Amino acid sequence: LSQDFLEEYGEVTKVEDGIIDFTPFEGPNDNRYGLDNLVRLLKDEDLANWPHEVSSHFSKFFSNVELGYDQGVFEQIKDILSIRVYPDSYFEELHMEGKLVFKVDFEDTKSTLVFDYPDKFEPVLREYFDKWNVSEEFAFSIAMDRVNQYEIRLGKKEFESGFDQFSFFSSTYSAAFLLDFERNAKMCIGKFGALVNIPTHGSAFAVPIDVNNVPEIISETQETINRFFDEDPGQINTNYYWYYARKFVKFQTSPKSDGYCNLHIPVDLVNLLKQAGK
Repeated sequence: LSQDFLEEYGEVTKVEDGIIDFTPFEGPNDNRYGLDNLVRLLKDEDLANWPHEVSSHFSKFFSNVELGYDQGVFEQIKDILSIRVYPDSYFEELHMEGKLVFKVDFEDTKSTLVFDYPDKFEPVLREYFDKWNVSEEFAFSIAMDRVNQYEIRLGKKEFESGFDQFSFFSSTYSAAFLLDFERNAKMCIGKFGALVNIPTHGSAFAVPIDVNNVPEIISETQETINRFFDEDPGQINTNYYWYYARKFVKFQTSPKSDGYCNLHIPVDLVNLLKQAGK
């Protein structure tokens, strides 16, 4: 249905892993549409309503004029600035990296500045800053303030082995919400920081690290992380990150002969736990 609708406006060049690459008949830029929001929208809809919902969803992608925003005027768009955490692969095939405004908070991802329209996200292009006369740092600050206002459902699971896993669920904002970890997930910061996962846009997890039990935490939480990555729309990754001193550090991996991977605890965390054990 999505492909049929889009082909009325341009050429669908690729459909893979819940992402549609699209070249419009009018306009110079290729576009990439993630289907995670649409999947959530259709999940509880009667099948007979799907054509109408798909049409309504994609129609909003073709005109910003109706929304009343002039992207070149900062005062008009500052209240719809937001941040979206995309996996590195998301923009690679479109060769857009040089046009985007992003930071790297979680390795293998880009924390990208976006316009958060009512029914779509649109990346902020670097060229807009020539008109806005504000710094990228200031724009990200405004955007993070907006992310902090999103509605997030907080959960907590207590494991018999002695640790708690906090969950952050939302329609599509959970990973970005954890970027301001000190504000939004302070209860997850243990004596040695926190173990963090962002499998999808709408799901994120954090475990306080208070004792030397990191391998046990990974062993008991990995199935959940993989399940959300496989089943929830809007995939990001199954990485483990260590949050400490306001930074996220990735657990690196190395391949094993059986096709699986070894997960390596960051050296600084290993040393911290060793020192604490003396």
